[in-house]
This record gives sequence, C-alpha cells and structure tokens, in this order.
Amino acid sequence: MSNFTFLKDKKEQLCLFPQYYTQQIAIPEFNWKMTIMVPLDNLYWSWAISLVITLIIYLLFLLFIKYWRMRSHAQQLLTLANETLEKQVKERTSALELINQKLIQEIKERSQAEQVLQITRSELAESSKLAALGQMATEIAHEQNQPLAAIHALTDNARIFIRYQ
Repeated sequence: MSNFTFLKDKKEQLCLFPQYYTQQIAIPEFNWKMTIMVPLDNLYWSWAISLVITLIIYLLFLLFIKYWRMRSHAQQLLTLANETLEKQVKERTSALELINQKLIQEIKERSQAEQVLQITRSELAESSKLAALGQMATEIAHEQNQPLAAIHALTDNARIFIRYQ
C-alpha cells in the first residue's frame, strides 16, 4: 500500500504549492521505506503556461466578441445612414421633379407668350401700315375736299348773291 504525501523540508505537512511530489513505499523484508521525490517545478510551469495560454485565448475571444459587436453596431449605423440618405435622395428627387415640372410649365407659358407677342407685333405692324394708309387717304381726301368745299361755298354764296340781285 502506498502513501501519497507532500514533503517540504523533510517534514510531513500539507502545502498548497509543494516543491516535490513524494511517494513512499514500505519494503518490510528489509525494514526500509523507499521515498520517490519528483520535482513539481515543471508541472507548475506547465500549469502557468496553460493558464497564460487560456487567458490569452479568453482575452482574444473577448476581443473577438467586442469586435463583432462593434462591427454589428457599425453595420446598423451604416444601414440607418443608408436608409436616411435614400429617404433624403427621394425627397430631393421629388422636389426637383416638381420644380422641373414647374419650369417646363413656365417655359411653355413663356413660349406661348412669345408667340402671342410675335402675332401681336405682326398685327401691330399691319395696323400701323393700315393707319398710315388711312392717314394718307385722309390727307388726300382733305386736300381734295378743301378746294371742293371752297368751290361749294363760293357757289352757295353766288346763288344767294344772285337771288338778292
């Protein structure tokens, strides 16, 4: 039967981190006790390295989760910004379409007004020509009627004069 204990400084005591792992085996034929002592430094270093590696993996995992959350949050912000931008583009596009329709209507109105202006100018030019022709006709008629009126007046005066004589 073997008895497992940890020894430090040749005294049997329990220790949290002993330096050696000891195993005692009794050999009754010779009245001996055989003690095997294995240093635990390598085991502690293995545990420490395992702990450090585990902590590094845990920290990397936490960093990955943090990165994933930040990326997810950034993706949400990007999606929200894209939706907002698309909404603004739609609003501005509809506003520009409305302004464009108003401008097209104004262009049509101005084109019609220009056509009316050209027609009015041509009518005015024709009216001006007719007015000038009418004025010339009036002057010619006046020039012809002046002597005729004088002759008519003199004729009437002569008739009256002849009646009284």
